[in-house]
Amino acid sequence: MLREKIRSWLGLDELEEKINLLEEELVSTMETINMVKKELEESIGRLESEKVAKSSFEEVIARLEGLEKRLDMIVKVSASQQKVKELSNAEEIEKAILEVLSAGNKVTVSELKSLLGVSTRQLYKVLSGLEKSKKVKKEREGKKVFIKLLQ
Repeated sequence: MLREKIRSWLGLDELEEKINLLEEELVSTMETINMVKKELEESIGRLESEKVAKSSFEEVIARLEGLEKRLDMIVKVSASQQKVKELSNAEEIEKAILEVLSAGNKVTVSELKSLLGVSTRQLYKVLSGLEKSKKVKKEREGKKVFIKLLQ
């Protein structure tokens, strides 16, 4: 009995209740912290996967831009090819070559030949003139010969 009176007088029962409540709050807080930590880890994982997706997306954009340049070249070549077929003289072939190269790509001799629909002899004759006038340059890469616009 004395013990209970001392406990009551010191307020130990109330302190015990407060400690129990604080322990419950601590447990609840720790659970919340663990939940937030888990959500952060999941968010970091999503961000890392989005970073990979972004680099893949940039690669796709670069490829599309390259295809767009090629398509522009083909459109220009088609128009030039029609002109070349109509007139088939060196001056028109020269204009068509310069138009194809103005798309910003270097093109192989065989690509030019097939795109313009001219003979190898005609093409080399015109390319020789363009090289002498320093409008184009031939570059050899392995077995392929590329033509590049100098202006």
